[in-house]
Amino acid sequence: MDFFACSIAPGGICSYLVSAIQRARVSVVPIEGLSLVGLCGDRDLGLREPSIMPQRFFGRQHMKFPSPRDEWHNRDLPGVARTMDHIVEENQPAPIGRRGGILRTTVLHRQRHSHRPSERNRLMRLWPSILGTLFVLALGIDGAHAQTYPTRPVRLLVPLPPGGAMDTIARRVAQRLAQNLGQNVIIDNRPSAGGSIALEIASAAQPDGYTIVAIAASSVVYPLFYKTRVDLLRDLAPLSQISAQGYTVVVHPSLPVHTAPELVKLLKANPGKYHFASSGVAGAIHLTGELFMSATGTRMVHVPYKGTAMAYIDMIAGNIEVGFPTIVSGSPHIRAGRLRGLAVTTPARSPTLPDLPTLAETGVRGVEVVAWYGLLTAAGTPRPIVERLSSEIGKVMRLPEMVKGLRADGSEAVANSPEEFRAIIVAEREKWSRVIKQAGIKLE
Repeated sequence: MDFFACSIAPGGICSYLVSAIQRARVSVVPIEGLSLVGLCGDRDLGLREPSIMPQRFFGRQHMKFPSPRDEWHNRDLPGVARTMDHIVEENQPAPIGRRGGILRTTVLHRQRHSHRPSERNRLMRLWPSILGTLFVLALGIDGAHAQTYPTRPVRLLVPLPPGGAMDTIARRVAQRLAQNLGQNVIIDNRPSAGGSIALEIASAAQPDGYTIVAIAASSVVYPLFYKTRVDLLRDLAPLSQISAQGYTVVVHPSLPVHTAPELVKLLKANPGKYHFASSGVAGAIHLTGELFMSATGTRMVHVPYKGTAMAYIDMIAGNIEVGFPTIVSGSPHIRAGRLRGLAVTTPARSPTLPDLPTLAETGVRGVEVVAWYGLLTAAGTPRPIVERLSSEIGKVMRLPEMVKGLRADGSEAVANSPEEFRAIIVAEREKWSRVIKQAGIKLE
């Protein structure tokens, strides 16, 4: 009963159950293990205890009628009245005579009418109908929620400060999503390391679809280095990705290479001689560089900087030979000739830098890396609501103005199903766990 009790509004079921008991005309006494608590709430059912069972099943009034076969074999035996006197109800006249004629008449009369359903049988035959009704209502409750959802504003948590790339994209999505849902979508910025605060709020929210959280690909990597309270796949329900952009492989123009294979050849011939820059240890650019070296069998010296801006200064000055900036941040320097672009890490060419081939095109495989943003909600949210949100987000991301706007910033609009997004998170977690272990990356 616990499943139904927590899934169905109590009023109608409780009334049906009580009326069923009343039709069976039985009184009730407590019996351990069969409870209406949680199903009927605080309603006064007129029961002495929140459990039911026919009263005449207990104590001295317990009645066990002999079968017709027993009655036939015992019909001429002396002392039948004594062996069967336990069925005489209170205040019933005592049997007369040696063979208990009055008692036998009573027993035979009840045997002749034993085909009539007892109070217990009538009640027990009601249970399949009750359980069937509960099951049907349990199946329909989620659909009813989805049909009325949403009835109030939806909150979209952003784990970064206002003004950043994620915040900008989230606000664009929120504006269009609000139009599709017919309710406001309110941005709630909760910046913190690894987005932990926003993720904790989202995972602890009621699973009703009114709290959504944005995450980046780095949200998958962060728990690989730090202990967190939230597991993305256990505590949250993926809805859809919303954007994606790749990384570039760039070198200083002084380096005598023009393609990715040429770079690999140079690095193999000079292990440990050249350097690559990142915006910090265990960041996305650092891990991309480690994946590149692992896939190509090369070795470079990692030089972490406090931010991308400082890394670009040394790369443009020629102090650092190789880099893996995002398409968004790297494209201006590539176009200006300050850095030489060799390839992109995306599965397909980027519309932002269409002349750059993918690494796979050049023959360098196993280095497919995409930076993405996505939306999730609390785990346990009814499936129809998850599907509704995912569908509406997909419609937003397919709008021509969304595609054009994101492409102008160097990223691509993305829409996928909850299952596809979940599979991406799983694959990312496995990939980066392997890279971190192979490279022996540890935080100080």
